[in-house]
Amino acid sequence: MAVAAMVRGLVGVSPMRAAAFGLVIGLAGLAGDLAASWVKRRAGIKDYSEALPGQGGFLDRFDSLLGALILAAWFL
Repeated sequence: MAVAAMVRGLVGVSPMRAAAFGLVIGLAGLAGDLAASWVKRRAGIKDYSEALPGQGGFLDRFDSLLGALILAAWFL
């Protein structure tokens, strides 16, 4: 939320809207990560690949972006 409030001038929004944007995008990122973990559990796999051993695989780095990017595009 603080970063969104600091860079609000780039998109020309009020401080409250920027803070709300930061909060919503942060929660959407968490939801994207949890959704991807749920899919992996349902499929019975631990990692998407062996590219990054012990860290969930390469695609695990982008799980939070699944929810955040979609919501950010809609919000802006």
